[in-house]
Amino acid sequence: MKSVPKSLLFFLAYQLLSLSLLAQKHFNLTVNVPQGVNPTKIEAWLENGKENKQLKPSSIANNRLVFSGDYYFLYAAISLQNLPEDKTVSFAYTFFVQEKPAMISFLRSGSSTNVFKTYTLKNALDFKEEKKHLDKYTSEEREKAIDYEKQFFDKIFSSTDTAIKNHYLKVLRPALARKKLQYIISHPQSYYSFYTFRTEVARSTSIPPDSLLSVFILFPERFKYSDEGNYLHEFLYGRLPSEKKSFAVDFTVKDVDQKSVTLSFFQGKKAVLLHFWATWCTPCIRELPALKEISNQYSTKDLQIISIALPSSKYTEFLASTKKYGMDWIHIYDKPDLINKYGNEPTPRLCLIDKTGKVVYDHVGLGESGDVQLNDLKKKLKEVIID
Repeated sequence: MKSVPKSLLFFLAYQLLSLSLLAQKHFNLTVNVPQGVNPTKIEAWLENGKENKQLKPSSIANNRLVFSGDYYFLYAAISLQNLPEDKTVSFAYTFFVQEKPAMISFLRSGSSTNVFKTYTLKNALDFKEEKKHLDKYTSEEREKAIDYEKQFFDKIFSSTDTAIKNHYLKVLRPALARKKLQYIISHPQSYYSFYTFRTEVARSTSIPPDSLLSVFILFPERFKYSDEGNYLHEFLYGRLPSEKKSFAVDFTVKDVDQKSVTLSFFQGKKAVLLHFWATWCTPCIRELPALKEISNQYSTKDLQIISIALPSSKYTEFLASTKKYGMDWIHIYDKPDLINKYGNEPTPRLCLIDKTGKVVYDHVGLGESGDVQLNDLKKKLKEVIID
């Protein structure tokens, strides 16, 4: 009898974990600021494991702000930012809290702008020493990237100067990500390493996802087998090229009509085309007529289209778009867990899964030629679905 590869057992363990919802926890945080500091100028942002969102205080009194909310990972990561009256440079710090009531007290310092310079913590962490060591280790690469940003900011982010943009995005940023990864590999026991890996390094397109998965297994079990670890593992697996996957990641979610949709239900019956899109994504809109053409051509054949939409500014905008473009197939709206399972790639994305459950086509964006007619997908469909 052949033994089961450890890599397969590892993946199956994570698939079992993913069947359950992320465990919801609750935090309470009190923030004290010094007299003379306007508490309404303290802005808070929460990363709770499912989303990043602005966190509004439940109360503000006597220079004390009270925040509360739900989180799903090992910690709720709360970034506090000071917005000065004179609109000079602001300062931001990230703190980590759990279910015990937490308090952060900022103390008066010599700096008139950086109110976060000195503080005391109760049931909260800042991982200051780990952050200091990581910054020191990556200082050369970080300074090069920051200096380049300052010098060419407009050309990097809003210009068509591809030489400058590519040097930043394909040389400087990848160099910084690789340096951070070296530090993480040497310090896998630190949660701050795990957090940095998840929030900064894992999204780097310059590092192959299979390499990132090999680093992931270095973390201790308390990180890997947490909801946070499961979420991260699914994200990295979803980023793997289709030829490295033996099958698509299964899921069960509610569609916009509150009907249960399970991917594996179609196995052996129909090929499935997963369509990741958003109403505010111009390339997504441009390819919808071709997608409708595909739907019309294969509506009586063995193909099921499932559109998975990122949230619009208004749900009514999403509904209006599906009606306008005749998208008469299954629709799933604003399901970050599902999007994460498939690598949280940019939109538009089309992922074709054959009747055996194998991913046979996986394409992000319109490509160099701007293939709004989806000609490559149409060729693949003719191979997968025999007329």
